[in-house]
Amino acid sequence: MLFYIAAKKADKTIVESGFRSSFNLTDFRAALAANYGGVPADYYVFSTDETDARAQRAKKGDELSPVWAGAAMDEISDIEFSKEDAKPILRLAIDKISMMADGIDKVVVTASILLPDKSAIDNTFEGSIDIPCISPLGAIKARFQFLEGEARREISSDIPGPWAFSNGKISGFRVDNSISFDSIY
Repeated sequence: MLFYIAAKKADKTIVESGFRSSFNLTDFRAALAANYGGVPADYYVFSTDETDARAQRAKKGDELSPVWAGAAMDEISDIEFSKEDAKPILRLAIDKISMMADGIDKVVVTASILLPDKSAIDNTFEGSIDIPCISPLGAIKARFQFLEGEARREISSDIPGPWAFSNGKISGFRVDNSISFDSIY
């Protein structure tokens, strides 16, 4: 399996990216021209094996940028993740791993925004973030209101079942971890 990026040379627009079992470069460029206009020579295709660390980051959904090279700057020599690496980090924690499903007991979920290098909490961050959550009733988004880089939310339920937070991407942030707990009788 190969990870690939197909881009127009003229304006550096990425027209496709993803994973394919294999492809004939000549045929693939012809298909790109048929789908997006122009001629096959208008397109550059970068590819790497799916086991490559860059491909794994792309598969995870990390924001990438092509590195253009060549005499006419019309070849992709590499891909880099500086935009992704510059994003602040969302980290989640819980105070316990289960709660009674009695509507009274609770689990406290703490969300922190860390600096991109994880050296400290970004105490300048204020605002709200909707964090994906799977509850006993299904998928929801839980709004966390941040003050000085931290937010706390108390969760209680009278319905038994599993809870899981942050099983996915959150725009503008790198997600450091996910958390889960159970409400039980």
